[in-house]
Amino acid sequence: MFSSCLNCIPPFALWSVMWFIATLLAIVMALRRDFEAHRQFMLRSYVLMNGFVFLRLDTHLPYPLPQGPGVDRPAMIVWVAWVVPLLVTELWLSWRPLALGRRRQKVARDREDGTVAAGGTG
Repeated sequence: MFSSCLNCIPPFALWSVMWFIATLLAIVMALRRDFEAHRQFMLRSYVLMNGFVFLRLDTHLPYPLPQGPGVDRPAMIVWVAWVVPLLVTELWLSWRPLALGRRRQKVARDREDGTVAAGGTG
């Protein structure tokens, strides 16, 4: 399926480079003892690596992507297999600290008010 797809070369090449860079940066961050950045880059590396698994799922569970004449479905699948999971990961990495920060602020406010936070002892 992908061996004859010339339009699959750019997304595969970019995907491979992104995976290599994410893994390399994770190693560099670990060596610098910045373990929070290391964790985030390893998460990106893991998501990119697992994209290869998601790519193979199309043979068993077809993606709901357009089909027909003029549609380069294999190239579309290659892009979707890694870009969508990486975007979801980036959103999660970006929004999680904001959500946790608000939760911590609420817990601190509740403690100041003397109310008991969920799961707290008061």
